[in-house]
Formats: sequence, C-alpha cells, structure tokens
Amino acid sequence: MPSYYLSENQTNGVYEIHAEGCVHLPDRYHRLYLGEYPNGRLALKKAALLCSNVKVCSECGVPELAYPQPFLVHQAS
Repeated sequence: MPSYYLSENQTNGVYEIHAEGCVHLPDRYHRLYLGEYPNGRLALKKAALLCSNVKVCSECGVPELAYPQPFLVHQAS
C-alpha cells in the first residue's frame, strides 16, 4: 500500500495530499505522514480530521477527487 502525506503548505488556501513518489511531494520538513492506505479516498478522510480544506493531488491521487471543490467536513447536529 502506498504511503500518503499531507503538505504543510497551502496552495490557494487548500492543503494537498500526496502519495509517496509524487513529483509534487514536499520535502520531509514540510509534510505530515498520514499513513499507508489502499487509495487516496481513505487518506483524504484521515486528512479531513486534521484540516478542513484538503484535496488529493491531481498528479498522484484519485483523479475525481483532485479537481472538484475541496473536501468539506460536515459536523453532525
């Protein structure tokens, strides 16, 4: 399973998730290890627990999750 990381730097107010080996993966001082997941969807769920504006990188992640609006966390009432 690939390892996924959360970029500590925002791009246009959005954090990005990258799989290990991605050309856009920040250096080790500017990323947070999320864990090993079978796909980018599960890594996105983990990252959503840490920050509200997050998306999967369009180069290395799940393509349908990379281009739409960032994942927004909905709080239960």
